[in-house]
Order: sequence, then C-alpha cells, then structure tokens
Amino acid sequence: FGQDDSHWDNVVKKQIGFPEALPVKDTKFVVSGNQAAVQMDPVVAYPNAGFENWRASNNNYPAELAVDGPGTIVFQDSVVKHSGNYSIRLENTKIHSRIYTPLITVEPFRTYQFSVWLKTANFSAPSAIQTAVYGYDADGSNSRRVYENFAGNGMGSASVLATQDWQEYKITFDSLDKTRIVIYLAANISATGQLWFDDAVLT
Repeated sequence: FGQDDSHWDNVVKKQIGFPEALPVKDTKFVVSGNQAAVQMDPVVAYPNAGFENWRASNNNYPAELAVDGPGTIVFQDSVVKHSGNYSIRLENTKIHSRIYTPLITVEPFRTYQFSVWLKTANFSAPSAIQTAVYGYDADGSNSRRVYENFAGNGMGSASVLATQDWQEYKITFDSLDKTRIVIYLAANISATGQLWFDDAVLT
C-alpha cells in the first residue's frame, strides 16, 4: 500500500480502538536442564467461600468476612442455598449493604478470576448488584479500584433478573501494582426483595 507496517498499525489501532494491554511483570521461571517453566504464584482463596462458618456471637455475621447490617440486612440462610449448609442472604438493602473480605495477599501485575453464585427473589433493583475489587499496598494503604461492575452491565457474564434461580457469575481482574486486595459483593441501594450469594471462588 505504499506505507510501512507501523503506519497501518497506527491506523488500525485508531479505527478499532484496541485497548492497551495490561503488563505482566516479574514472572518467575524455574530452569531445569535446557527448559524453563513458569513458577506458580502462591495460591489465593476467598475466605469462608461457601459461607459455612458464622460467628458464635452473632449467627447472622459470617466468620472471616465483614458485612453491613448483620441481622437487619445480612442473614444466614439454611433453607435457600446453592450447596452446603448455608448461604448468605441480603434483604431490604440500604445505601451500604456490603459483604467484603479482609485484605487478601496477591502478586502485583497478575490476572485473577473471581466467581460467585447468585439468586434473587423479587429484588427491586437487580441492576445495582455489584462486584468490586480494591487493591492496596502491603501495609493496607493507598487503595485503588482495580475492578468494578454492576449487574446491569452483566457482572462479568450475564444480566441479573429481579427473580432468578442460582446462576454463576465470573469476573477477571488484574491486581495492577497492588499486593493486597479486598473483594466486595454489594447492593448499595434502598431496595425491597431478597438476594443470596454462595460458593465464592478466587483463583
């Protein structure tokens, strides 16, 4: 076409709007003989992932997690659950209606996947159901949002209805330059009806 490749690369990027790739840094390799294999990062996990453990002092407060309004917004549910003995239920939500983890140690500039099962019953604001991930420095300072999505935008995979049976939702996020994260499940809006979470997985 009479132009060098770099010209057409720039044209394509401008026309299609390719996003800039996220960096992967400091990947570790193990060398054996004449081969090098990627060294796996330490295993990460969502604490109390099946919502099976609850505080002895308050059976509406899940162990290893923090919540808003235990016993008024957030409840233990032994009847409606995806698996195991319990799920966690939110109802009559308010502006702050969150389930969130303590600080979880991660590797910087790594890609992680989080999934959770969700069920709703006559929930009046399904598009406000939210997953968010905030990153922090090692000492817990300098927070930065590394992922946020709402059910109206698919929670990473599909839309959420006001009433629906259990469905799994998955998101993928990059830790960027952070070494600790907090994962939020929330419906930060005044709404009627109920929603349940169960079987969260972080990898």
